[in-house]
Amino acid sequence: MSLKAYLLILLLPISHLCRGQIEVDTSFRSISLKLTLDDGYRSLTFRKNGDSDTAIFLNYFVSKNTGDRTNLSDEIPNIRILWDSATQLIPIRLTSANIGYPLEYDDVLQNQIAAFNASGEWKAHVNKNGKKLDYKLIRQVMIDHHVYGPFEDLLAAYGYALTDLSTEKHGFVTNEKLKELVRNPDEVIPVPYMVWLTISIQ
Repeated sequence: MSLKAYLLILLLPISHLCRGQIEVDTSFRSISLKLTLDDGYRSLTFRKNGDSDTAIFLNYFVSKNTGDRTNLSDEIPNIRILWDSATQLIPIRLTSANIGYPLEYDDVLQNQIAAFNASGEWKAHVNKNGKKLDYKLIRQVMIDHHVYGPFEDLLAAYGYALTDLSTEKHGFVTNEKLKELVRNPDEVIPVPYMVWLTISIQ
């Protein structure tokens, strides 16, 4: 019996409970768990630390068949199912994660907008410099205002805390998107298109 088939059988009881099917793929440096649901699939990948058997990096990906928007809070149960399944197969001691950028989730985007509207430091920056990016300030506001709150709550349940983040490929929420969200189109809300979360054990 192949390793993939064995792992699939091992996880059948869990997949039955979540009304989906979990498939597992392993490689020398990672293990990926794929949960297929009616609206598409979710994939959770754990990458190992060099030659160690311990996973230190988590990556979550959502592929949906519909045009419906996604909330991170709605994805937390799926992440938990896949994470709990992975603990049967590999030791996990996370130091970082990538679960997507703010524009990929409705609730995270709303958190992003609220965070920068509430930040006096960001408002002062905009008043002085206009629509100009300040990468260090952007990261600090996102951390201080818990933009990834739903995932932070999940991390806490597993004994972790979000301590920092790094970002790349920055821009601003467009006027059209702000109008769609019934917001003031003149709001200056920065948004990164790549986000890595730094995690530590509590």
